[in-house]
Amino acid sequence: MNLKFLFPLLGVALGIFISSEVSQGLVIGCICVSLGILIWCGFTLFSRSPLRTLKMSKWHFIWILFLFLGIGSLDYHFRSSPSYPFNLDGVRAIYSGTIDEISYLSDGDRFKVKITSIQDSNHITSCSNLNFLVKTDGFVGSKGDKISFSATPHKFKIKKPGVDYEKKMIHQGIHYYANVQAANITKTGETKNLFRIFTDWRNNLIIILEKSKLERETSEFLISLLLGDKSFLSSDVKQALNSAGMAHVLALSGMHVAIILSLVLWVLFPLSLIGYHKTRQIIAILIIWIYVLLTGSSPSTIRAAIMASLVIGAYILERKNSALNALLAATLIILIAEPLALWNVGLQLSFLCVASIILYVNKLNPIERHTHPKLYGLTNLILITIITSVCTWVLVSYYFGSVPVSFLLSNTLLLPFLPLFVGSGLIYLFLLIIGIDWNILAKFLDFFNSIFIEGIEFLTWKGGAMINVQAPLISTLLWIFGILSIGYLLNIANKKYKIFGFTFSALTLLCSFLLILLSPGGNDSKIKFQHSFTKLEVHHSDNEDVTKLEFPRNGISKSKFRDLNILTIDNYIHKDSVKSLIPTELSKTHFLFVGSGADPRQIAELVNSSNYSKIILHTTMGKNKKAELLNLVNESELDKIYSLRENGSLEFDL
Repeated sequence: MNLKFLFPLLGVALGIFISSEVSQGLVIGCICVSLGILIWCGFTLFSRSPLRTLKMSKWHFIWILFLFLGIGSLDYHFRSSPSYPFNLDGVRAIYSGTIDEISYLSDGDRFKVKITSIQDSNHITSCSNLNFLVKTDGFVGSKGDKISFSATPHKFKIKKPGVDYEKKMIHQGIHYYANVQAANITKTGETKNLFRIFTDWRNNLIIILEKSKLERETSEFLISLLLGDKSFLSSDVKQALNSAGMAHVLALSGMHVAIILSLVLWVLFPLSLIGYHKTRQIIAILIIWIYVLLTGSSPSTIRAAIMASLVIGAYILERKNSALNALLAATLIILIAEPLALWNVGLQLSFLCVASIILYVNKLNPIERHTHPKLYGLTNLILITIITSVCTWVLVSYYFGSVPVSFLLSNTLLLPFLPLFVGSGLIYLFLLIIGIDWNILAKFLDFFNSIFIEGIEFLTWKGGAMINVQAPLISTLLWIFGILSIGYLLNIANKKYKIFGFTFSALTLLCSFLLILLSPGGNDSKIKFQHSFTKLEVHHSDNEDVTKLEFPRNGISKSKFRDLNILTIDNYIHKDSVKSLIPTELSKTHFLFVGSGADPRQIAELVNSSNYSKIILHTTMGKNKKAELLNLVNESELDKIYSLRENGSLEFDL
């Protein structure tokens, strides 16, 4: 296997990482590019042939690695490293920028804003690569809008064992957050570009689906599954998918692109009959990229589209194609275009899934493809599910701290049917666009959606089937290296290296697994504020044991549990008693659990004058009371408020 793009990809990824960790990315990048060019010149003088030097010969990976390491470092420095003159933490000023991303959540809207200028009392300062997470409620904006607002930004200072939250947010391209009232945000203009046009189109498609004959749950699931807008999906469905290890179905990726490609090629098949084979394939590529733009251009969708374009392009140009090289090239292009994608969990999982499919599926399928093509295809579907689950579980454990018990069973039984649902949904959406709302197809989609969700809940025992295990970083890296190495060895013919390679890779996987078993386990002791309409209850889990704490409805109660203080209020508080409910022990963590019977004005008074870590609104707390509470609470306390009704159950490690 001649992996031409392996070392360019490794070099760019390493360069981006180094540049993100040190402040001299520009210097390192220039040095590495210079070294790469000097080494190439040395090879050229030695071989006396520039053309031979450009080929992937035995030692030429050295200059290629250095050259692309420098390119990655320079790319991060110029495209992602923030440039502003001073520390903005707590600095009140007027900030101007452009809305880059929008998330409409029940506890407030989130805008990722690219800041372009900072205005204080003395002057205006320009800046680049600086992004704010603006939390607000009530401001109606669109991606591309230019806004100006007065705010006091802060750094992310949340501390968890083993988690640098500030660095985690920087890797997502967000450097500060600011709570801003909608009245303090001014729209100063808008950017008209291709992305804005496609965003408007997507919003129109969402409206079309909402007005269709589909049941509400089905339309919400299809909006998330086909158009990539997960804000419509209920917390219960999200939790069910997470518990089943099937949250990846919401990430638009290769499956969606493959289905669209198949449908388009099938519809355009008459072009092949009259000799327009290449025209048919070019049209298919254009439609794939229209879909990418329409769904928000997520890294996993872009990766799949680039892979499809490279493979189809090879057919058009009548050149040899390699799926693995296409994957490496697609990832390389994404990282150069957006260096921060290196830390994108979706891209990492997508890359590992596709690589494992390419390396393992055909080699492990016992069915002869040409003799039994249908059985071969069915076996491939099952193998894809098993292989991707086995290859990615450590990465899932590292990021999310838990692994669903039934992920293998759920994916094996349910995932093979999902392409049918996605394909039917795309056909139904196309019919809606041309003005046809086919009732039979709508009924089928409603039926499939209900069976799919009920199947997930049955296989996951109503969401309780999770193993809490946190894989260390070294284990994750060793596991990925071992999995990819074994897959590569399966596909090469050189027997000389296979025995040594298999032994080394197997030992790597064993070391990874032992490190997970021997590493100090994640904190298995958790407390969970339960989503319930009938009770005010908290669940404490300690390994296998679960303790249920119930609080009286229509009353007020205090509870101490370990290092926690829990105050539950589900009734009006006597005026003389409000001060007595303000926490006095600063060393403990304080939770305020609010029921529907509480007075928002009194709750706001408590929140504004105390140090509660979190304010949890019970399921019965309606939107009107919640809105009244948010209006009365100080701006700095808004991010502490959490609604069980709209966001689902809330869990904390102890």
